[in-house]
Amino acid sequence: MERRSAADLRRIPQVRRGEFRKTQTQGPKASRSCFRTRSNKHDDSRQHLPDVHHQGPRQGAGQRPQNRGQRARTVAHCCASKCVEDTRAEAGCLYYGWTIKEDGSKLFCRETYVDGAAAGHHLSCVAKSGALGEALEKGYIALDNIDLMGTESDIADAKKVPEFEGFGLGSWTVWDSFQNFKQTSAEEASTADFFTIQPTFTIKDLKKAEPFMKKCVDLTKSEAGCMYYGWTIQGDKLFCREAYVDAAAVQAHLDNIVPSVGEMLDSGAASLDKIEFHGPKEGWPTFKKSADALGAIYWDRYASFSKFKM
Repeated sequence: MERRSAADLRRIPQVRRGEFRKTQTQGPKASRSCFRTRSNKHDDSRQHLPDVHHQGPRQGAGQRPQNRGQRARTVAHCCASKCVEDTRAEAGCLYYGWTIKEDGSKLFCRETYVDGAAAGHHLSCVAKSGALGEALEKGYIALDNIDLMGTESDIADAKKVPEFEGFGLGSWTVWDSFQNFKQTSAEEASTADFFTIQPTFTIKDLKKAEPFMKKCVDLTKSEAGCMYYGWTIQGDKLFCREAYVDAAAVQAHLDNIVPSVGEMLDSGAASLDKIEFHGPKEGWPTFKKSADALGAIYWDRYASFSKFKM
C-alpha cells in the first residue's frame, strides 16, 4: 500500500487562569506533518494583563470591567480568529481550525498541509504575522508544545525553515496510513464539521503491537465515513490520526475497531494514555456512551475552514 500523508500541525496555547489549546491535522498528497500543542496551567492572578481589542461591550458605559481571566480568553479567541483568516491565503493548507476543550480551559488547533514544505511555509507565515507571538509575549496565552507528524521526507522539508527549531517542534513519523479525500480549490462546506479521534498510547512492545496496528488500518479502510486513518510514532509513544465525516461515522468506527484495540491492550503490547474527541458539540450524544467507556475527553469546534472533500 502506498503510504501517503499530509502535513499535520497541532498547537495548544494556554490562557492564564483558563487554558486554551491548538492542533493540526492531515491532508491529501504524499506527505503529512502534524503539530501538536498542550497547555500548562498557570496561577498568575497578580500579573496585570493589558487591555485588548475585541468586539462587544468595552469597559465603561455601565459595563463592569473584565477580570484578567476574561481578558485572556478574549485575546485567545481574537487570536484564534485572526489565525484562521491569515491561514486561508495559504495554498498548501487543506484544513485549519480550532477546538475548545469541554470545560473551556484549552484551545487546540487542528491543521493539515499538503506536504512538509507547506507545513514549513505555514510556520514562517505564523512568525511573520505576529498574532500569536504578541499574545505569548504579553502573557495572555502560553504554548505548551507543538509537533509535526509526517513522513521522514516531510519532516526533513519542514525543518528547512528556521521557525521549525524556533518554535521547538517535536516530530512524529508515519508508520502506516490511508486517506479518502482530495484537495479543493475553494472552501468545502461538506467537510467543515468533521470529527477527529485522537488517542495516544505508550508502546510496551512495538513488534507485538504492529500486527494489531495493521489490523486496525485494514478494518478502518472498509468504513465509508472515514476521511483518513493512520499511526505515527515518537519514541515509545504511539498516536493515531483519524477523521470522520460526521458523528454517525465516529460511532460506526468505534463499533468496528474497539474490539481490536482492546486485544492490543490486553496483549500488553501498548497501554492507552488518553483519548480525545474533537468536533461539533451537537454530535457528541451520537457516540458519547461508547466514548465515555474509553475515558473520552471532548473538544468542541470553534472556528475553521476546510479545502478538501471526500
